[in-house]
Amino acid sequence: MRILRQLCRHPKKWPIRHVFQVFFVAILSVSLFVAVLLYLFSRPGHGGRGDFTHELLLRHEASQNHHYSQTSGDGRPNSKDSKKKKPFFRLLPWDATPTQSLLSSTHNNWSSTGTPKCSLFTCLDIHRCGSHGHSLSLYLYPLRRWEVDGVALPPPSKQFLQIVNTLRRSTYWVTDPKDACILIPTLDTLYMTEESTLTMMRVLSSLPHWGQNGKNHLIFTFSSSGHTAFLSSEAIVASVEFPVSLYQPGFNIPLILPNPLLSDNPKLSIKNDDNISNRQQTKIDSEIVKRRKNQDQWFRDRKFVAISTTHLPFFLLEDPGSILVLDVCKGRPLISYWERCSVTEGKLRIFSYPQVLQQTDFCIIYRNLGGPLLWDVMSVGCIPVILADFQRLPFDDVLDWSRMAILVYEQDLDELSSILRGVSERRKLRLKAQVKLIFTQYFENMGRITETVLEVLQDRIFSHQARPIHAWNHHPTLDLVEQPLFNPASSPGEVGFTAVILAYERVPSLFQVISRLDKVPSLAKIIVVWNNQKKRPPAYSSWPVTSKAIKVVQMTSNKMSNRFFPFDEIETEAVFSLDDDIVMLTTDEVEFGFQTWREFPERIVGFPSRTHIWDNTTKRWRYESEWMNQVSMVLTGAAFYHKYWHHAFTHEMPATIRNIVDDTMNCEDIAINFLVAATTGQPPIKVTPRKKFKCPTCSNNEMLSSDSSHMIERTQCVNRFAEIYGFMPLLGAEWRADPVLYRNQDAALSLKLKKYKDVGSL
Repeated sequence: MRILRQLCRHPKKWPIRHVFQVFFVAILSVSLFVAVLLYLFSRPGHGGRGDFTHELLLRHEASQNHHYSQTSGDGRPNSKDSKKKKPFFRLLPWDATPTQSLLSSTHNNWSSTGTPKCSLFTCLDIHRCGSHGHSLSLYLYPLRRWEVDGVALPPPSKQFLQIVNTLRRSTYWVTDPKDACILIPTLDTLYMTEESTLTMMRVLSSLPHWGQNGKNHLIFTFSSSGHTAFLSSEAIVASVEFPVSLYQPGFNIPLILPNPLLSDNPKLSIKNDDNISNRQQTKIDSEIVKRRKNQDQWFRDRKFVAISTTHLPFFLLEDPGSILVLDVCKGRPLISYWERCSVTEGKLRIFSYPQVLQQTDFCIIYRNLGGPLLWDVMSVGCIPVILADFQRLPFDDVLDWSRMAILVYEQDLDELSSILRGVSERRKLRLKAQVKLIFTQYFENMGRITETVLEVLQDRIFSHQARPIHAWNHHPTLDLVEQPLFNPASSPGEVGFTAVILAYERVPSLFQVISRLDKVPSLAKIIVVWNNQKKRPPAYSSWPVTSKAIKVVQMTSNKMSNRFFPFDEIETEAVFSLDDDIVMLTTDEVEFGFQTWREFPERIVGFPSRTHIWDNTTKRWRYESEWMNQVSMVLTGAAFYHKYWHHAFTHEMPATIRNIVDDTMNCEDIAINFLVAATTGQPPIKVTPRKKFKCPTCSNNEMLSSDSSHMIERTQCVNRFAEIYGFMPLLGAEWRADPVLYRNQDAALSLKLKKYKDVGSL
């Protein structure tokens, strides 16, 4: 400051050295000021790249939670909501640091708005896909040898040639690239290294139809460095081990890596190296037989198998002694791949691989979805136990992994043994059957995997005719019926529906219900199931006069399951199950419910709705009657369904469930919701906004639901039924069907446009 004052007073007498001092101070001040600004703008919440980093981290967490909320239907709750205290740690993929897995300055597939960069609407020219009607079309570049800077690229691998041959045999293959929706390069990109990534991108950029960024192209790769590089383009990437942070939903396709040593000959129990002589192989076979005899008893004490789990943190396991840990045998080059070793109590034990996996029900895979381990496990019928929070599962947008695997959050690793011991034998059988089905149908070899990729693209691009999830995961021996539940045509409306009313002694409300039903245009017949053996039905002369026939069936025993008996008098496909005290429904509401059911004949469509929620305190399911945004049950006190369910309820549903219903005089509506959801894999549909269904003229003594133990019994039923089925089949839906313009209160408009005018609000 002293120097500056001298400069201002005597600028001409100021020494030259002072000029340099001032100049240096000025530069230093400006530098400090710029540094402070950069620091402020880089902080989260203050804009700049730091804010983007913060948002992307949050998106990564959200996408991780969203992924497992879709695939965890195995009866376990979202452990993120659990109140149990967990160790304060976070398990990250060992092949990348957190910043590497979430952010990349060169390969960032998220736009600045927080949405994926590519989708079918942004990185696919959909107009190319209409030249063959509603069918996919693909063009395969000619197969050729490539040279880059005078150096020839390696010849295609056997697996890549299998992909090419499958594509050529496909009905989607076309010879003219102008007619193709999808273009597939014949450059082998399956196994790439970081060094070869740039070379492959140069070759792809030189393709005649690649354009600027590879739009409408499909690339197969089995290497993490490959899909990371290709995500910078607009090509559809089908790859293994997709990180949640890089996956573009509805655009990329997660794959499974088939074992090239087993997929060509899955029946081969032991495959030899070419250098092994017959004498050596005979010695190996005898060693395997001896080894198997000595270790059978020891193996029975280990209930579960974990394969190649060098990175599994065993200090978190609840019962590490129950888990057999297998790793590659080191120092045994003779048959290294066909053996797995385990060191327990200081002793080395050698097992034949993959045969050893057949001796257990559960095979634990910890994060390693990029290798062939998952394929090996499924090939022998072992149930995969997957701990991989950061990775997408193969074809998980169409395959329901909760039907064939146990999905466990990594933070629940300490409860792993308890979770696996809690799986019932019935559920194990269902899981194993589903593993065999999915493996045979989609994963068995490279050709099947390629065909599955094409079918996924067909359903994505032509989504209006896509197969439902049930069709992708259908098992003929586990599901009860194929037709008529999944008939593509709607149920004929002119036939109408049959109303089945369960009655006991509330005659006035019963007659009121019948009188209202008679005004419904689509009513065909009324069947009254009289459940009272002590009191006969009212005299014929006292019944209301109706335009439709009324049939009264006197039951020999008072059972709640009587309402679902397959009566011969039910001649229509549609059944309207009704309690004798539901007097509040209007004619328009019932008619609208029937017309809605005609569009969804495989589901339960009705009015009173309930849901089930997981109680983190009791670790059990809870039946919930409060009004919530989610519906997983529609009560049959007022519901439409197909008459087939009467047959299934009486003859095909587990008899234990029917006995529980009849013994408790409760839960028959819960039971049929379980049955329909377990068979179809679809939730029920609630119609109209009406929520209150309590009889206004009935006393509490006449209503079973007024008993204080009623709700407790229904919660017990939900848990007991889930145990019997071996899983929780109920699915939630967060929408309902309402008539068009039902909210509009304009009287003039109602007369002109509204078809269903009398729809209650509550």
